[in-house]
Amino acid sequence: MPYTFFTQSLKRMRQVGSLVPSSRFLASSMCEHIDSSAAINIVELGPGTGPVTRSILPRMNGNSRLLCIEQNQAFVDHLKRSVTDERVHIVQGDAQNMDEYLAAHGMTHVDCIVSSLPLSNIPKQIKIDILEACKKHLKPDGHFLQYQYSLNDKKMVKNYFSDMKTDFVLINFPPAFVYKCIN
Repeated sequence: MPYTFFTQSLKRMRQVGSLVPSSRFLASSMCEHIDSSAAINIVELGPGTGPVTRSILPRMNGNSRLLCIEQNQAFVDHLKRSVTDERVHIVQGDAQNMDEYLAAHGMTHVDCIVSSLPLSNIPKQIKIDILEACKKHLKPDGHFLQYQYSLNDKKMVKNYFSDMKTDFVLINFPPAFVYKCIN
């Protein structure tokens, strides 16, 4: 896994956004609000090689579903080989096309969106499209969870959600901010 992530980082740094995958501490912080007692629909944007995916899985009950949307084909191939849970659906595509992927998988609402997208590397209009799609598909009181290495896009993200808390995860390379938002 580290080899796949590192080589893709070197080839596509703006798309990947980091040289190393998320730490288990960051993945745990991202997933602490996922309610394992209910059957829920979760969307993961930019799962990469799956460190956050693997933290989400134990928090899902048997009737929950996870839709992973990943742009990088090498990461999609890796995820399909390493994540064999039948509750997980992996799609190669762009986050701003979330409407299409949700419809294809029969998801009318989403309880939680977990995003590892490198927002600071994404053009402004595409960020707006992604955040609008997240807002549209997230049920009332649903959670939007996003990590970043800077606070550059915090204000933009906050404009889409009714409540936002920010955590800082020091045990990650590089250290990261986690936006925990409620729709």
